[in-house]
Amino acid sequence: MLDHYILFSDTLSVDLHLDSQRDLSSSPSFEPGSSEDEAENSSSDATIDDENAILDLVNPFNPKFCIEYHPSAILDPRILTREEYFQMTAMEMTVSFIDKPWHPFASENDFELAELILRTGMNRQERDSFFKVLKTQAGDHQSAYTINNESDLNDAWSQAEHLLVTFKKEKLSLEYKEEIQEYMLHFRPLWDWTLNLLSDPTLSPFFVWDAVKIFQLDEKTNTRMRIFDEPWTGDLLWKVQSSLPPGGKPLAYILYADKTHLSSFGTAKGYPVMARIANLPDAIRNGKGWGGGTVVGWLPIVEEDPKHKGKPSWINFKRVVWHESFRKIMESVVEYSYTGYAFTLPHSGKTIVIYPFIFVLSADYEEHCMMTLIRGVHSACPCPVCLVPDKNLMDITEVYPLRTTENMQKCYHQAQEVEDDILKSSGLRNVKNVFWSMDRSDPYRAVSWDRLHAYHLGLFKHLLLRLLEHVERIPGPDKRKAKVIIDEFIANFPRWQNLIHFTNQILFAAHSVLTKAKNPNAYLLLKVIRSYIELDMYTSMDVHTEKSIDEGRQLLGVFEANLKAYSQATDHMVWKNVTSWSIPKVHTQRHLFDDIIAKGATKNYNTKVNECMHGPLKEAYQTRTNFKNVADQILMTDHKYGIAMKLRQRMDRNKKHQKEAMASVEQETKVSSKAKHHNRQMQNIQSLNSKASLHSLRFTPRDPRTLEELEAAFHSDPAYERFRIRLGLFMTTFLNMIQEGTVAAGKYIQYQPNDIEQ
Repeated sequence: MLDHYILFSDTLSVDLHLDSQRDLSSSPSFEPGSSEDEAENSSSDATIDDENAILDLVNPFNPKFCIEYHPSAILDPRILTREEYFQMTAMEMTVSFIDKPWHPFASENDFELAELILRTGMNRQERDSFFKVLKTQAGDHQSAYTINNESDLNDAWSQAEHLLVTFKKEKLSLEYKEEIQEYMLHFRPLWDWTLNLLSDPTLSPFFVWDAVKIFQLDEKTNTRMRIFDEPWTGDLLWKVQSSLPPGGKPLAYILYADKTHLSSFGTAKGYPVMARIANLPDAIRNGKGWGGGTVVGWLPIVEEDPKHKGKPSWINFKRVVWHESFRKIMESVVEYSYTGYAFTLPHSGKTIVIYPFIFVLSADYEEHCMMTLIRGVHSACPCPVCLVPDKNLMDITEVYPLRTTENMQKCYHQAQEVEDDILKSSGLRNVKNVFWSMDRSDPYRAVSWDRLHAYHLGLFKHLLLRLLEHVERIPGPDKRKAKVIIDEFIANFPRWQNLIHFTNQILFAAHSVLTKAKNPNAYLLLKVIRSYIELDMYTSMDVHTEKSIDEGRQLLGVFEANLKAYSQATDHMVWKNVTSWSIPKVHTQRHLFDDIIAKGATKNYNTKVNECMHGPLKEAYQTRTNFKNVADQILMTDHKYGIAMKLRQRMDRNKKHQKEAMASVEQETKVSSKAKHHNRQMQNIQSLNSKASLHSLRFTPRDPRTLEELEAAFHSDPAYERFRIRLGLFMTTFLNMIQEGTVAAGKYIQYQPNDIEQ
């Protein structure tokens, strides 16, 4: 374990001493800049870049990176410097010019008009009024638009409909207790949506078709350390590609599903299914533009029937509806998971054979139970990934047998012949899993630990409620004082970047109130919360190494020890909220670092990016439906949004292309000017007397000149403006980086005109 480890995360930027044995009253040391420093930093990007360049000069550890490609790629390993590696990993959209990017809209004006009406959510009456005003204001320039009324608007959207795969509507007829139950499913065939993305020449160059292993090299110790970030850097894609026929390429799906309330009262609900392709880089895959998450399904919600509510058969039937719905969404890709699909890449003309599979099932715990068909919290084995007994959920560091498609299918088929008890012992439902039908798509491997629901909306919620109960149990007037102290601390908490989250404040607010001497049980809880916060920081990292993963696993052991100590001290007491810590959300973190090794950083399967997509669906319900048959209306709006997003991205890319073309012309002009300026510089050098051999230009210590003579020789060159002052600032920064305190704080080196330049 590192004693002094710097973590930079979206949650916290903090210098932590990770010694779990120290006194909690010794808070982590923070070193934020003052508001004046922040203002100065924000206006001095050039200075920061200069300092980074200096740091590169004085930093003896300038690592190299090795990229090893999967053997079937038939590519040699690459050794890259740090600069080359980060240039390679920096995702920048290719700028390619597209003629009439607004097509099939008649003009750019027409598209922007339709887009404006869509995004503002105008109703029919408002749209009619808008067209009247537009017609009046346009006057003699009405030809600028061909969309002049509601009919024209609908025709324009209809002509653009083909740009994105449309939704299909299909009725499911399923039998329950000799009665036919009917449900309506809306879906985009998954393979049609996939081809929609693969066929786009602007996205095609960014698909990554080969798994890789990336290592950071340390030439001093002749060692290397593996790096995990994007999905293709993990073990799972490597393993899948190894199972394919020679030359086969894996196509990895990330699927998400979750019910959501459409209305503020919760009476109207939706059940969207969203898909992403893991072969695309994070900036595209998790972005809000074309190539990011897409709604590919709208599942039916089985309403509770009072006659059957609570019956095991009815509970199983609801799962049958879910899996039959998913079967329809997936059936277009199942065949190709076995046979492969030959596809010609539009950007290169190369033909590859693609094998689709389910890479990640992203969801909360309840939805994972639905996906894997386990019985949930109160079952004998409540984990969707492994067969941990329900009584051992606090044994986080213990290893239990993993669920696999093979052993779960065996259990299911045995139960058909014998008794349901076999299923109960494994925590399974008596329903056939749809994911079993797709090759290389083990649902128990695809289920991924979710930071949002497991930690922020799950475990931390339980810890916080228990902490508040401890505060409520403080006797007498001390309870009110404690509440005031905590409230004031949080209200006055410094506004450091990324420290606004309540998770990061409560520990510091409570540690002076719930002390070890006065409240030892609450103090034990604070130790649990501290280890939770440290774990959360590790899970937030966008890039992991073998070292950070090992440290994270050690922290899991610290968390387990702290939680067991607290549980042992307090389980005999009566609590309002959490009555036991032997719960799935405590156990599932056992698999989080395994997921990072298999699938890359947690950003690749966090539900947060999909939960954010609920907002537009809810807005569509509120502003673009008549609250009857809402699925059709919501999905029609979603389809238009997808079209608008695709066209807007094309148009923005065209503008970028034009801007870069102009910049290229300007750069060529500047290069020409610099060449002329260089000739003038050489003439200035030659005009100096015979002793004027400038070290800064000739790299020789002979015949040095004074700084005053140097400035005079190049008075017309902006690079030498205020040269003595800038040289002093540079040397001050440089020397302090080599050894802190070389130049006293608040001071800087000052050069005089007659100082020698050498």
